[in-house]
Amino acid sequence: MPDISDQLNLEERMVARGVLRYKGREQRAEKSDRGYETDYARRLISKHLVPLEEGIKAFLATSRPGEYGKARRLLEGVDAAQAAYFLLRGVFNSFTKEASVQSIVSNIGRMVEDEIRFRRFQAQHKDYFDEIIADFKRKGTKSYRHMHRVLTFKANEKNDRWNSWTNEERAVVGAKLVQIMSETTELIEVAEVYKSTGRKNTNNKTTVIRPTQAAQDWIKKFGRYASMLDPDLMPCIIEPDPWSGIDQGGYYSPQLRSQAGLVLNVRKEHRALLEQADLTKVLSAINSVQSTPWAVNRRVLDVMQQAWKKNLRIGMPASEPYVIPTCPVPETVKKDKMSAKQLAAFTDWKREAAMLYTAETERVSKCFQIARALRMAAEYSEYERFWFVYRCDFRGRVYAATSGLSPQGNDTAKALLHFADGKRLGATGLRWLAIHGANSYGYDKVSYADRARWVAENTPAIIRAARE
Repeated sequence: MPDISDQLNLEERMVARGVLRYKGREQRAEKSDRGYETDYARRLISKHLVPLEEGIKAFLATSRPGEYGKARRLLEGVDAAQAAYFLLRGVFNSFTKEASVQSIVSNIGRMVEDEIRFRRFQAQHKDYFDEIIADFKRKGTKSYRHMHRVLTFKANEKNDRWNSWTNEERAVVGAKLVQIMSETTELIEVAEVYKSTGRKNTNNKTTVIRPTQAAQDWIKKFGRYASMLDPDLMPCIIEPDPWSGIDQGGYYSPQLRSQAGLVLNVRKEHRALLEQADLTKVLSAINSVQSTPWAVNRRVLDVMQQAWKKNLRIGMPASEPYVIPTCPVPETVKKDKMSAKQLAAFTDWKREAAMLYTAETERVSKCFQIARALRMAAEYSEYERFWFVYRCDFRGRVYAATSGLSPQGNDTAKALLHFADGKRLGATGLRWLAIHGANSYGYDKVSYADRARWVAENTPAIIRAARE
C-alpha cells in the first residue's frame, strides 16, 4: 500500500509536470508567432498598457509637422488603448528572434490599419462581420495572418472602398509607436547586430528591436516563478488530508497546498469573510466526498484503448487527423481564369476543405481531453484505490481538483472510473439508475416515476442492445 512518502513523491511529479506544461505552452506560442500569448507577455501588457496609452494620447495632442504629422493623422482613426495593445503585441511577437526594425514597425502599422478598416467594415455590415468573427471562434482560429486575409477578402467582396495605406505609411505609424514605447518603458532597445550571410567572412549589419537586459532578467525570473504556479493536479494515492481550514487540507506538500487551497481564486475580501465564518458543515461535507476511494474500471479502459488505437470513433473522436483532399484545379490557374466546370469543382472542394478544417480543429481539442483521460487512467490503473481532492469555487460549488479524469469529467472520464468499494444499489439506487438511464436516452421530459417505468418496460431491449 502507498504511504505518505509515495504521496509526496507523486506531488513532486505534479509540480514537475506543471513546469514542463508551462514551458511547452510558452514555446508553442513563441514558435507560432504568438509571443503576446505567453504568460510573461500577458503580465507585461497588463502593466504597460495604460502608460503607453497615455504616451500615445500625449503624442496625438502635439502639432509637430513632417513624419510626426503624418503618423498623428493616421493614428487619429484608432483608439489610443487599441494602438498601445497592437504595439505591445507586435513587439512581443518578436521578442525571441531579434526581428529587424523594418519588419516590426511594418507589422505594427498593418495591425493599426486593420483595426481602423475592420471597425469601419463592422459598422457598415455588423451582422455579416459578427458572423465571420463567430466562425473564427468556432474554428479556434488564432492566426492573425489568416484572419487578416479572410476579413480583407470579405471587405473587398462588400466593396468597402478602403484606401490601403502605403508601406511607408505603415512604417511611419509603427516607427512612431515603437519610439513612444522606448521613451515610455524600459522594455526594448534598438540595436545594431551583425548576421551571417552564409558566405565566407561576410556579415550584414541589421538594426533590430530586442528586450533590454532588465526586461530579459524580469522574464526569466517570472518564468521560474510562474512555472511553479500551475502544477498538474492529480488524484492522491493515499486519502487526502481532511480540510480543517481554507489553507489546511487536501494535498500534503507545502508547495501544492499553497497553489490548491480550499477556495479557487479567492480574493482578499472574500478570504477575510471565510476566515471569520463557521465552515464546520462545509468542511464536513467536502471531507466526506474526498474520503471516498475510487478505482479505474480496467475493462472499460482496455476497450477504450483498443477503440482509440484502431480509430473506431465509438464514443470518442477520431484518433487520426482528417485529410483535406488535393484541390482539383491546379494552383497555377487563377480563379478568374477558371472554366465553369473548374469553378464548380473548386467551389465544392473549398466548401469540403472548410468543413474538414473545422472538424479537424474540433477533433484536436477533443483529442487532448481523451488522451489525457486515457493516460491518467492507465497510470492509476496500477493502484487498487485512489482519492480525489475536492475544492470550492467562489460560489461554494464543489469540484474535484483534478481535470481530465474525475467523477465530474466528461462521459469518457466517468466511464473510466468506479467506486473502489462497491455496494449493492438496493431499491432506491436502482430507481435512480433507471431515471439516469431514461435521461441519457432523452426520455427526460416526464416525471421520475414515468422515467423509471419506461426503463422497466424496455429493460429486455436495453440488455439486448448492451449484449450486441
